[in-house]
Amino acid sequence: MDRDSLHAHIRRLLGDASAARYGDELLDDALRDALTTLSLEVPLILEATVNVLDSGTECDLDGLTRITQVLSVCYPWDGMQSVTPSLRSWVFYWKSGVPALRLFRGSFTAGESIRLSYCALHRLEGLDGAAETTVPDTLQALLGLGAAARAASMRAAALLEAHGSPASDHNQLFALGQNWWQSFTLQLMAMRPMGGSPQPALPGFGWGLEPR
Repeated sequence: MDRDSLHAHIRRLLGDASAARYGDELLDDALRDALTTLSLEVPLILEATVNVLDSGTECDLDGLTRITQVLSVCYPWDGMQSVTPSLRSWVFYWKSGVPALRLFRGSFTAGESIRLSYCALHRLEGLDGAAETTVPDTLQALLGLGAAARAASMRAAALLEAHGSPASDHNQLFALGQNWWQSFTLQLMAMRPMGGSPQPALPGFGWGLEPR
């Protein structure tokens, strides 16, 4: 599905086929929330080669958009070796909003390359300029449920602030959103084993922490 198809699916769930109550902007916000939550539970697994620009114990990963975590680090990488050392003593963190790696042992050398396996946020075609949908077909209906839950909660909040709106309107919507969101997150947790990595298990020394 793309953005427009999911909008239609969400509106069917919410009984708003004519789009009288749920506008495109609200549904886009709801999709972003649900897509982020889905991505953190069942991430998109990608691989990339990063060139080291400056020698030292740190390497910026600013070219890896939508990255959320690093799974494995192979260095040095020349693309021709049958076996490349998989590093263990490293940390993934955010440095002033830029993703980066830091080594605890040894250092990177300018001009060499690093091969990474990492988790990234999924994309939805048509949302925020994405050209393709990376969410597996088997999870797209579930994404729609999560987005419908967020949309219901957002509308409930808007009704609460509207002068003269019956209390039952936003209470029922809020309860609906809560119930659907709980179902969404529980199903995602059950899907978590599907997000396997092509590399070894998450290194024991990789954390997503801000440096102090």
